[in-house]
Amino acid sequence: MLDLACGDAAAAEHLPGLRYVGLDASAEMVKAAQLRGRTVVLGDLNDYEPSEPVAATTCFRAIYYAKDRTAFFRRVAEYTERKFVFDLNPRQYRVEDVCAEVRAAGFDQVELRPFFSPQRFSLPRSVASALYALERSGPVARLLLTMRFSYLCAAFRGRNT
Repeated sequence: MLDLACGDAAAAEHLPGLRYVGLDASAEMVKAAQLRGRTVVLGDLNDYEPSEPVAATTCFRAIYYAKDRTAFFRRVAEYTERKFVFDLNPRQYRVEDVCAEVRAAGFDQVELRPFFSPQRFSLPRSVASALYALERSGPVARLLLTMRFSYLCAAFRGRNT
């Protein structure tokens, strides 16, 4: 798994058993990740290419770093064999445009799910459960997305498994 704009690679702690490689443009974040024992390289997500294809690529809170979003999605599709997962702020980008760009880059399917849980801290179980239910509430979720929160997007190549 390749984690673009990984920061200090904290996400790797939640992915046991996966071969994790991170990329970040900040030398300080790369050093912090390496001190945690993670494989992280210094580089720019706009032109980075791993030495070999990866099964999955993630990019959280960072697609806005792409200088040319369409070119970025194409580059990711070139080295990602199965799945690309990222978050999308619907107030910053038109969801339909981003989905079309991801499909044009070579991914067969794009699935979106409202994502209301904070990414930087844990919530009490009851609050997390309520947010989880709201994520699946259809019209209410879409309304909330116009004011706050983001989509979790998964672009697939091949069968959705």
